[in-house]
Amino acid sequence: MTKRASLSDRQGERRKRDLGWVISAYAVLGLLCLLAPVTLAPAAPVFVAVMMLGWGGLGLGSALVMRPFPEYRPTAIGFGVLALLGLGFVLFPGHGDTALQTMILVAAFLVGGIGEIFFALRLSRDISTWPWLAISGVVALVMGFIVLVYWPDLPTGVLGVLSGLNFLSTALALYVLRRWHQPDAA
Repeated sequence: MTKRASLSDRQGERRKRDLGWVISAYAVLGLLCLLAPVTLAPAAPVFVAVMMLGWGGLGLGSALVMRPFPEYRPTAIGFGVLALLGLGFVLFPGHGDTALQTMILVAAFLVGGIGEIFFALRLSRDISTWPWLAISGVVALVMGFIVLVYWPDLPTGVLGVLSGLNFLSTALALYVLRRWHQPDAA
């Protein structure tokens, strides 16, 4: 008999604790993205690169916390690539303009949103608060489509605000998932 992976297994408490730092970091990144565009407008490519690096790092951390689930590998790879691209743009700022970085973020929004929705649906069998993660995935999809529709005329400040809202929705979804999840009665 195979044991199904869930957040309520014997390592669940450790995983929930580890997820706490990820939630806090997403919330801080979200707030920084909401506030930073006002002060960092002249350094838009660096701002977007740092945002990519932060999002990739946090996503990688989230994926590693969710290790019992098979989806963690492609998630970790995707966020690892995003973090490496962000690091590359930070270290070599002349090799990527804001338009290229924005399209990478659009891809991250769309793929991340779809991934969150599918992961939420997978959790729906075991965890009662799964809709919060699905809502966060829908927020990511909406943000990605907004950026896509208004690109290339979208100001960096708006990109920062949309990214900040996405990060805050992810933090809220993970917080609810961590705090109030109850395994559904089978």
